[in-house]
Amino acid sequence: MKWHKLFVSEAEAKENIGLLKSKAYTINGEEIVIFRTNSGFWALENRCPHQDLPLKGANYTGKDTIECPFHFLSINLRTGVAGRGDTYKPVKSYPIQVRNDGVYVEV
Repeated sequence: MKWHKLFVSEAEAKENIGLLKSKAYTINGEEIVIFRTNSGFWALENRCPHQDLPLKGANYTGKDTIECPFHFLSINLRTGVAGRGDTYKPVKSYPIQVRNDGVYVEV
């Protein structure tokens, strides 16, 4: 895996991804969605494990959890665990870092 620079600064990242919003990117052929919450930025594969539909536009429900915009399946932003964790394969999560010279995601 390799670190990829998404934004030149945290301010630029915040301008591009509104609070409690998301934005999809393709990095190294991987479809990734970046979420911004009060606790920071999160990166997940842009695929709900229920029916492979995109997670971009998911609803933030608090406690670092989102709901699929199509079927409301709950997904933890920290772990990628979907639902209760025993029905669906977890969504792949990617490390994301805010550094002095930008915002990076490891893919």
